[in-house]
Amino acid sequence: MPEFKNAVFLLLLLPVAAYYVYFRSKILSESSVLFPSGKMIKKKKSIFRKTYLTVPLMRFLALFFAVIALARPGKGVNYTEIENYGVDIVIALDLSPSMQGMDLQPNRLSAAKEIVSRFIANRENDRVGLVIFAGEAYLQAPLTSDKEIIREIVSETDFDSVETDGTAIGEAIVMSAARLKDSKAQSRVILLLTDGVNNRGVVDPGTAALAAKELGIKIYSVGIGKDGKVAYPTGNAIFSKRYVQNEFDEKLLKSISEQTGGKYYRAADKDSFEKSISDINMLEKSRYKVKKYYDFEDNFFPFLAASVIFFFAEIILRSVVYRKIP
Repeated sequence: MPEFKNAVFLLLLLPVAAYYVYFRSKILSESSVLFPSGKMIKKKKSIFRKTYLTVPLMRFLALFFAVIALARPGKGVNYTEIENYGVDIVIALDLSPSMQGMDLQPNRLSAAKEIVSRFIANRENDRVGLVIFAGEAYLQAPLTSDKEIIREIVSETDFDSVETDGTAIGEAIVMSAARLKDSKAQSRVILLLTDGVNNRGVVDPGTAALAAKELGIKIYSVGIGKDGKVAYPTGNAIFSKRYVQNEFDEKLLKSISEQTGGKYYRAADKDSFEKSISDINMLEKSRYKVKKYYDFEDNFFPFLAASVIFFFAEIILRSVVYRKIP
């Protein structure tokens, strides 16, 4: 449906139409030369006489298209510009052998992968990267907005992805911070998921956390696993499980999170793990600035051109073709 920028001018069509009706009726009622015989009238009917009524029609069309041009026909376009002040997140996922603990079913790593995958899917407007670590830390995926790729990489990680045993938390933080160092995002976050004690690597976790703080990076840490003895698979058909006393440096994770402005969570079971990730998801929301614009594309020129054409056509017809003799 056509739009008009100055639609009020369309009201002028009413007097234009009235003028055309009046002018046409005036021409039809004009007195003519009297003839003694009707036969002579028939003989005098020429093509010019039959088409004389096109003169007021030309004037009407000239005025009609002029009014349409004044009303500014065209097409209005609404569009929205969104400035996304998003969050860049690097997930540091522990793949040490202790993540085989069966206090989270089927084991800690599988539960972590499942919950992390849902977390990534919920970060629609953010970039996410992945660092995996055990005795060493490796960049598994740089920051990207392609969530499907990240989720696929997460699903494919296993205990064979890192060869060196142990838990190098400090190196995982340094590796993650290095990926966020040049980020222009409004908020930069490391999501650290681990179940152990830092026992490998040359970088102290406290020093790594201090470096992250200087870069303006927050660390949210989740300590996975319950206290006490935890079942682990043995790979033996007869004795399928063995129980090991869980070791966990909760104090360290609290410290590195608090000094960077982040938060520490304990995930003793799958429900508390899910709640922790959900809470982080709510705390680190992307922010937006929405600008709405309206643009109008004018299309009045064809109507103005038509008005000018009919205007001069009427002048030519009246002055040359249908010229009156006094």
